[in-house]
Amino acid sequence: MQHLDQLMQHERDIARAGGVIVAVLPSPSEKIASAGVLRNVCVVFDVDHRIAAAWNLYRRTMSNPGFHDDDLPPSIIEFLIDRFGFVRARWRSDETEGLASPSQLVEAMTQLRAEPEINKRGVHDH
Repeated sequence: MQHLDQLMQHERDIARAGGVIVAVLPSPSEKIASAGVLRNVCVVFDVDHRIAAAWNLYRRTMSNPGFHDDDLPPSIIEFLIDRFGFVRARWRSDETEGLASPSQLVEAMTQLRAEPEINKRGVHDH
């Protein structure tokens, strides 16, 4: 909740960079009631843990392969998804780099916003 609060404090900067904060939480919480008044914050409650299970598949890295699906996921995983739906970055709370700061996210979003569309025909045909 502490990192989400930090991101919500920078909601306007994130919005100016073209971003939206989407928080997936395991259960409803009174602590995030203020999110309803923010325009670029979407809070989703994942009471049956299906969303977390799907996104948890992206937890793996070369240094942290997580070969067993019963491996415990980190407490927080954050994703940066571009406007075309591609996952462009991922941060885990248990990695040495930790989570991205709001200023790092705004900088990354600003750079991504300047990129042309990468989902054009012929780029990735099967």
